[in-house]
Amino acid sequence: MDQRSVEAWIASELNIFDMGDVSLLSNIFDYPSLTEKDRVRIDYRLDLKYDMPLDFYIKKGMTLNYDNQPFQSSRSADYIWQTTLGWSW
Repeated sequence: MDQRSVEAWIASELNIFDMGDVSLLSNIFDYPSLTEKDRVRIDYRLDLKYDMPLDFYIKKGMTLNYDNQPFQSSRSADYIWQTTLGWSW
């Protein structure tokens, strides 16, 4: 079975980084297939970051990967949740 696909790429992003100690990043990427009938893949991301004292930060994020025609018995949606504690200079 041939699993090749030619896809278009459409994207949008919102990045709000001037809200005091809070920043928000959200983006969505849409990959409609040009060679497979009615196939669409979507990647969505949402990150919220809070800047703490001494250049530390905490960030909470979620990513969604969606495919309306996944390979064999795979799930159509995959979620990734993350929490990050970091330091930047």
